[in-house]
Amino acid sequence: SGLSNLDNRLKKNKPFLQKIFRTQESYLKNNLNIDNSNESKKEEIINASILEKEKLAKEAKIAEEKVKLVEKNQKVEIKKVVQTAYSKKLASFNNKFNKASKDNYTLKLITIKNSKVKWYTHRFGLDPYYTVIKNGNKSTIYYGVFNTVKDAKAKTDSLHPLISQSKPPVKKIGSIR
Repeated sequence: SGLSNLDNRLKKNKPFLQKIFRTQESYLKNNLNIDNSNESKKEEIINASILEKEKLAKEAKIAEEKVKLVEKNQKVEIKKVVQTAYSKKLASFNNKFNKASKDNYTLKLITIKNSKVKWYTHRFGLDPYYTVIKNGNKSTIYYGVFNTVKDAKAKTDSLHPLISQSKPPVKKIGSIR
C-alpha cells in the first residue's frame, strides 16, 4: 500500500488511508492542467453543483413564501376578529340606543354627507358607541347614551381633541327620534 513507501518520520504520526469523494470534485474544479477526457467530468460536476444550488435556492424561496403566507393569513384572521368584535359592539349599541328612554341624553357630534361617515369614525377613532341617523344624503352621528347632561359633557373630554374642542351639543334622545 501507499503507507509502506512513506518515510519513517511520517510513519510516527500513524497515518491511515481514507477515500475522500470530495477530493476528486475539488481537484477537477481547481486543477488547471486537466486533460480533455476529464473536461466532460468537470462540466458534469459543475453542472450538478449548479443544479443543486438552484434547487436549494428554490426550496428556500418556497419556504419563505409559505412563511409569508402564513403570517399574512394570521394577520387577516386577527383583523377579521377585531372587525367582527367592533361590528357586534356597534350593533349592540344601536339596539341600546333605540331602546333607550326618551329622557336619556346623547351627544350630537356632526352632520355630514353619507359618504364621509366611515371616514369620520375612523379619523377620530370613535369606539363603537355611536349611531348614525340618515336623512336624505346627510347623516348625523350621535354618540353614547347618558342618564344626565353632566355625564354627557364629561364624556366629551375623553373624545378626540378636535371633537371636544367643537363642544358637541347634548341632546335628549326623545327629541331626535
